[in-house]
Amino acid sequence: MGDGAAYQDGNSASDDRGEQDHMMGSCDIAQAALFADILADEVAALRAQLREAEQRWDERCRRRRREVVDTPVRLVRLREQLDEAKRLSASLRKLRQVAANP
Repeated sequence: MGDGAAYQDGNSASDDRGEQDHMMGSCDIAQAALFADILADEVAALRAQLREAEQRWDERCRRRRREVVDTPVRLVRLREQLDEAKRLSASLRKLRQVAANP
């Protein structure tokens, strides 16, 4: 078994060094493409929400020039969600490139 063999369903086996062959089956590739599309929509929605929240935050800060106001938790969370969605999207792009060029 320690030969790093990949199975027909896209699963892979570890070799003796604990490394894995990463072979994707056609179903895996299709699922990755679908998830990439869903994730692209999510990134666009998060960008729009973040843009709107930042505009409201900027307006609030302009009205309260002398007050120091902490960044709202919602704004921080939106930034974190967008960063994570972009990281996932980049990972999917790399995965799809590897699958396309074995």
